[in-house]
Amino acid sequence: MRDGSFYRMRTRGGDNMRNMITWAIVALLCLQSTAWAAGAQQHAQMNLVEVQKIKSDVGKRASDGRPAKVKLKDGSELRGTLTNVGDDGFSILDAKSGKQTSVAYADVKSVRGTGLSTGAKVGIGVGIGAGITVAVLYALYRALSHS
Repeated sequence: MRDGSFYRMRTRGGDNMRNMITWAIVALLCLQSTAWAAGAQQHAQMNLVEVQKIKSDVGKRASDGRPAKVKLKDGSELRGTLTNVGDDGFSILDAKSGKQTSVAYADVKSVRGTGLSTGAKVGIGVGIGAGITVAVLYALYRALSHS
């Protein structure tokens, strides 16, 4: 063992361990880049679904011809009539200023009507009905208690 064979054996074992660690790191980096690519593809698919929904909402609102409220992803808001609906975007015409603004579907967060929602209208109707019912019952109570 004095000829250095023990030292060479230890060094070779160390080289093998270093090689294994190097290959393990390379494999982990490859797996990580694959995960990043899959995440990016999923994000692109979600954006495509969002754009399709916005496109559908814009088409419905534009066919009605009624004013709409468009919220953009940068936080700004546009109100007006939707016009020039195309594959990549649409225009919104502000009735007050007469200014027409072009908007890409990818920049839109939501599209809504400018009036009350259906839930709000139902709530108002129920409130009015309940008020009338209470008033009629009170009038009947007063009429019957004085008899």
